[in-house]
Amino acid sequence: MDIGSPVYFVTDHKTTGAGVPAVVCGLFERSARIAIEREEGTKTFDVPLWDLLSARAYTRRSCAFVTASGKR
Repeated sequence: MDIGSPVYFVTDHKTTGAGVPAVVCGLFERSARIAIEREEGTKTFDVPLWDLLSARAYTRRSCAFVTASGKR
């Protein structure tokens, strides 16, 4: 994960759905600063790294689920 990488902010899926698309703006030892585009403007948050999933892994995970379940 690098600065500028697209990620999904995955927390409580009941609140956010499958995840919120974001971009990494800064990296720290155990956290990252992410930017999320909202209707009100761009919001930045400092979040733990374990709450982020790279966009590539997120896409593969979603495709694997669709293939395994047989539904699209």
